Amino acid sequence: MDKAAQQVLALLARHGNDLQGVLGDGRLDEALVPFREDRPRLVRCPAPNCRGKLVYIAVDPHAPALVGKSSGPVSDELLAKRRRDFQLPATRYDGLPTLYEHWSVTGGRRTIGMEVDTHLHPHHRLRWILTCPRPKCGKRYLVTHTQLLALLVARIAQGPGEIMLPVGCDLGPDETVRPLPNSVD
Repeated sequence: MDKAAQQVLALLARHGNDLQGVLGDGRLDEALVPFREDRPRLVRCPAPNCRGKLVYIAVDPHAPALVGKSSGPVSDELLAKRRRDFQLPATRYDGLPTLYEHWSVTGGRRTIGMEVDTHLHPHHRLRWILTCPRPKCGKRYLVTHTQLLALLVARIAQGPGEIMLPVGCDLGPDETVRPLPNSVD
């Protein structure tokens, strides 16, 4: 793994379970710069014989955070139609770098999964439940912002490919998740 990825992973590890602290970490934000220009990566379900598509994630272009969406890249035809219909400039898409123009990120940049901590401000909701959309699977996984960011950076450092969610994220069918305490704004 390259030095830039090791630096990001070390900074993330320093935060431990402090999910909120990651958002205000200027050193982490700076260390993520080399990873911002990489394309969104697909996170897949780790259940045996499944590999369902859970979410596409990328590094937020403006913060030490993630952007995510359940749908992947959009076609050139749909992109051209959106530009005509919404009069979007050719060089930028929804205020994001052109890297994101083929990725449907409108409608909320952190639309990663079902938000867990809904009592927190939307930008502080850093845990999600992902549910495999495949009918024969339907497994649920609890993931954190820090965990997904570490998986993404490690995957980018390894080269092209998808992210396989760790099996340890499994949530049982009836398992509930305790909310995080209020964040400090």
